[in-house]
Amino acid sequence: MLVVRASDVSAVLRLRRRLIQLGQLSTFQTYFNKPAVFAGDLIKWKGEKGLAEYQGEICERLTERRRVAVRGPHGLGKTALAAILILWFAITREIAGLEWKVVTTAGSHRQLKRYLWPEIHHWARKLNWAKIPLTPFTRYQLLATELKLNWGQAFAVASSNHELIEGAHAPQILFIFDESKAIAEQTFDACEGAFSIGEAYAIALSTPGEAIGRFYDIHSRKPGFLDWDAMHVTKERVIGAGQMSKGWADARRVQWGANSRLYLNRVKGEFSIDDKEGIIPLAWIKAAQKRWAEWKAAGGTIQRLTAIGGDIAAGGVDATLLAHRENNIIGEITCESSDTMQATGAIARRLKANPGASAVVDIVAVGTGVVHRLRELEMAVIPFNGGKATSMRDMTSGELEFADKRSAAYWHFRELLDPANNRDIMLPEYETETSSLTRDLTTPRWREESNGKIRVESKRKMRSRIGGSTDAGDAVVMAFWPEADGIFKRHFWRYWCRPGEKLDPVEVIGLSGEPEFVECVELPERFDLILQTWHSAFRDDEPPNKAAFVVGQVHGYAGADCYVIDQDRRRYDFPGLITAISRMSEKWPGSRNAKLIDRVQNGPAIIRAIRKQASPVTAIDPDGNLVSRANAAVATVYNGRVFLPHPKTMAWVEGLISEAAEFPNGASSEQVSALTLALSSMRAVQTAETEFSTGARA
Repeated sequence: MLVVRASDVSAVLRLRRRLIQLGQLSTFQTYFNKPAVFAGDLIKWKGEKGLAEYQGEICERLTERRRVAVRGPHGLGKTALAAILILWFAITREIAGLEWKVVTTAGSHRQLKRYLWPEIHHWARKLNWAKIPLTPFTRYQLLATELKLNWGQAFAVASSNHELIEGAHAPQILFIFDESKAIAEQTFDACEGAFSIGEAYAIALSTPGEAIGRFYDIHSRKPGFLDWDAMHVTKERVIGAGQMSKGWADARRVQWGANSRLYLNRVKGEFSIDDKEGIIPLAWIKAAQKRWAEWKAAGGTIQRLTAIGGDIAAGGVDATLLAHRENNIIGEITCESSDTMQATGAIARRLKANPGASAVVDIVAVGTGVVHRLRELEMAVIPFNGGKATSMRDMTSGELEFADKRSAAYWHFRELLDPANNRDIMLPEYETETSSLTRDLTTPRWREESNGKIRVESKRKMRSRIGGSTDAGDAVVMAFWPEADGIFKRHFWRYWCRPGEKLDPVEVIGLSGEPEFVECVELPERFDLILQTWHSAFRDDEPPNKAAFVVGQVHGYAGADCYVIDQDRRRYDFPGLITAISRMSEKWPGSRNAKLIDRVQNGPAIIRAIRKQASPVTAIDPDGNLVSRANAAVATVYNGRVFLPHPKTMAWVEGLISEAAEFPNGASSEQVSALTLALSSMRAVQTAETEFSTGARA
């Protein structure tokens, strides 16, 4: 009888595995200088096209020229390509037994932590590890912002940490400069030592920004940077590769203007040489002033104020300026005393004479005292902190995000003035010895930061540049801040928490301006009905990363009360949306038989796809437009019948509250659409529920 010991079997298996690896090692020699071939052979594309032609060209130029700087439009796949190159470099050098390093840096650490390194994790999961003579990366090897293997490591470095970049050396080293337009010259210089010895590679990728900085110097072929291979990926190539929708590009040309910095940077992938471009064109302001003059000549007067924008003086030569708005008209701009209490009295008198009006007051300097006093007087006042973060997006495309509220406010006013939006804003020609509305609105400059957000020049920086303050412009812009006349006020909402949770009351500012504290109610154990609603406004010709946001919500009904218990807000393509709806039904089985989707846009196709899965769905023809639906639904919210999760328990709640507060003048409305679809369609839902329970199906 032949006895085979376990140790012998292990030895045979180890030898067999080693022989397989030796065969794979010889194959891997072909990948060492061919990252595009590596990507094509070793990534499980699952029906995807693989690398675009221009991405393959970038790979070839990197291995041939060692330094490549790539500029191109939004959506060309820069971050994905960088992640694939990092995996190619690390794996091929590791298998060859060569010491290696990959240094990743960007204009902001957020770009590395939230975008580049999650993309590395994503593509590592898509590798065909059966063809790679390494074991798949473990969680101890591939960390949040670091990859550690036997022969080397890849890691993230803040672009401000020049010393750490300069100290990175290895026989094989790759530098990744992501969103390079915002990376300082010292950071680029810090990698030069690695090019003096060993095999060093560097790739800089970015959409263009202002015509300044090292990334611009490389692409303008300035002396001293000719060893970089500068490559421009055109809009046409990106559209041809299916990475950008032609319809999206054409719409942005109309929205932003063919010669605007934003269109040149984000759509054409070109630098804008005119770095003095203001955020608001002079022609738009002149047109608004002409409309105001014609309105005034025809006897126009303000009947009832909608909002007051207040730029409060901090003393000295500055004065408090108040912009008085009725709907789309700034009736007048008044100059008040620099004494804050007198300015408070002026605002209070106007608010008292115009019930329902709101004051938007700048609190960055001394405005906080004005806000507190107006609240004591039970006046409706909205504090405006221009430096505070905001989730607001642009009104036209929903694509643009903003660095702070000041930037969002100026961009919002820009869109209101845009002739293409037909808002017919009217502005007076306000001119004094120390102030000019025209100057104030045309002065601010803007730039796109490395994280893609728009930042408008700060008031302090403008003051040093023009020798004066933009008080009149700021007052007008604040008067048009969306929250001043939003349909859903922040203090309308009520909140729920789970049974047994001990959470602090939610602080809100009431109608009188006084802080109020709303106690949470416990979520009911059972609901009379659980309902899904879906807003889906993407276009079939847009890739998922550029599609409009899809919003799905789950509502639980107990008597007349509605509890918003879950939300999914993402950019989905059609198959992704169908999967998301199924996933939501699995998560909330009680909503499986009650799903609402409106018939507009993609609704009919979605409804057909869901019904093919033998899943009930109710098609809704919304009554009127979204504004009329919101006006019909606001009474339910105002009467305290709509409950949201405590903001500390779910991250999406504050975004929903902000969007609702800014609607209909805000940048987005998907969450409002999903909410009002449920609140305005209860009869249809109850009918569908009855039909399903009796065996009927629409």
